[in-house]
This record gives sequence, C-alpha cells and structure tokens, in this order.
Amino acid sequence: MTLNKTEAYKCIAHPFERRTTISNEIIDYAADMSLILTYYKCKDDWMDSKKVGKNIYASQIAKYCRKLEGQYEEKAANIKAALGVLDKLEADECEDIDKLSGIFGKVLAEIFVIKSDEWEKELYNLGFYLGKFIYILDAYDDLEEDEKKGSFNPFIKISKENNFEEWIHDILVMAAAEMARNFEILPVVEDLEILRNIIYSGIWTKYNTGRERREKNAGSI
Repeated sequence: MTLNKTEAYKCIAHPFERRTTISNEIIDYAADMSLILTYYKCKDDWMDSKKVGKNIYASQIAKYCRKLEGQYEEKAANIKAALGVLDKLEADECEDIDKLSGIFGKVLAEIFVIKSDEWEKELYNLGFYLGKFIYILDAYDDLEEDEKKGSFNPFIKISKENNFEEWIHDILVMAAAEMARNFEILPVVEDLEILRNIIYSGIWTKYNTGRERREKNAGSI
C-alpha cells in the first residue's frame, strides 16, 4: 500500500503562500523518471540541433540526473540505450514506423514497470502501446512542419498516398485498443473514471486537432 505524505511548501508560482502538496513513492518515482527523460531529451536536442537553451537546462539538472542514474541504474541504462537506438534509426531516416514507435514504446514500458509483481505484464504492455501511440501521433502532428523545414519524418513519403489519413487513424486505434485492454485488467479503483476518460478520449485530442488542421489546409489549396 502506498502511503501519502502531505506537506506545505512555497514555490516559484506561489512564493508568498504555502500550498499543500501530496507525495508518495509512486509520485516521487514518476517525478524521477520525468527528470531523466527531460535530461536525455535536452542532450539529444543539443546534439541534433545545437539548441543552446536545451544544453543549458541539461547542465542545470545534470547533477540530479546522475544521482537518479545511480538510483535506477538498470532502468536508466535501458532507457538511454533505447533512445540511442531510436536516434540512430532517425538519423538513418528509417521509415519503418512500427520499429520506430516500438522502440519508444519500450522506453515507456520500462518506466511503467515500477517493480516486478503480478501486474508487471499489463503495466509493461500499457506503457508500450502508449509509447507507440505517442510516437506515431507526434510524427503525424509534426509532419507539415518537418516537411517545410526539410527535417526527417517517417511519414513524409507515405503521406502522399490517398489512404494516408485512414491508415494513420487505424494504427492509432490499434495502439489505443491494446492500451485500453491492458488498462482494464489492472485493479484500478481510485480515480478510475478520470483515467478512463484519458485513455478513451483525452489521448485523441491532439490527433483530432491535427487532422482538422490538415483537412482545412488541404481544402484551401
């Protein structure tokens, strides 16, 4: 059982008034993983595009991330290795979306499995298919901008096909369905309806907005 710890803090957003915060081992773990991913993403942006701001931010959190890499040694190593493989495939302009999204799926799967227990399989699969969904959706949403900039995007060639929009929708549906199937197996009780709303509706908001934009742009040509 995860015990909540309640404390009051001042923060940058509220420097004059203490705000109540709730923490527990799961929240702390999620924050740690978020920081690790942010650090690796900033380092990647610096290596790829020489974004100075990202390099500065990475240097500011490097000390904390090195500590976390020691705390989660195997997990951090697996995440870093997978992101390295993904960077290499993107640099080689790999267009195999199943392979590309699957690697990012492994990153989130690694994060979702906090410990080995009876729910490890479902949590791994939930993270894996969520990762695939996110990668595919981000590539879809960035397609027009990447094409204008001449940047790599695995969908640039296939987007010229007549059935591209339907194909994208179908592969996102398949990933979302597997995500939902594994979620429903988990013994979730607290905030169940909120989580279901995210799984079944919230994750589609960005897609719906992007598709409407693409259809509007196509209609204006």
